[in-house]
Amino acid sequence: MSSASQIFEQRNETTRRALLDAGREVLEEHGYAQATVQLITQRAGRAHGTFYRHFQNKELLYGELVDEMHRSLQERGRAAWKPEDPAGSLYASIEQFVEAYLQDRALRKLLDGGSAGSEKFQLVKLELRRSLALEIRRGIETLKSHVDLNEIDAQITALMLASMLEGTCARLLLYGRTQNPDTIVAHLTAVWLRALGIADHVETGRRL
Repeated sequence: MSSASQIFEQRNETTRRALLDAGREVLEEHGYAQATVQLITQRAGRAHGTFYRHFQNKELLYGELVDEMHRSLQERGRAAWKPEDPAGSLYASIEQFVEAYLQDRALRKLLDGGSAGSEKFQLVKLELRRSLALEIRRGIETLKSHVDLNEIDAQITALMLASMLEGTCARLLLYGRTQNPDTIVAHLTAVWLRALGIADHVETGRRL
């Protein structure tokens, strides 16, 4: 790639990133229905027409923000997982989920409330839940080489735990009076450990 092409690609990516960051801010401040392309480009300091060189419409920009949110959550959860330390891994993974949930609180609320007004985003919401359950199932499967979980159906348990995790965060972090995140993490971890039958693997001194 020539030097000129590299410069063009860098500028292109910088502009795209600026539009995504501005789009996130505008969506969080105004909600999906009131977030216009004009507001987004003004916030990004870009010409109105520039938006359409990168996104066909605001729905696609919103979708990319949701994809980024999902990828980040996966990376954080996997980095925290160490099957040789079940209790520590569960605590760290749930902690990462709660922290990410708080960080993306506004986008989560848009998605949870169906503010996008699109069947597509309802499907995105379902896909995020399915993916979360799959990640939990993988974690349960890796635990089986370190802990006796023969009586646990990994798929059913993962679906139940995913529903518990998302439901708890939605109820306590999105709506009503916000609870202390550390308290949420500690309680969820304690419940998960007991649900999996590995409460005895809690490290000495860890407060759950």
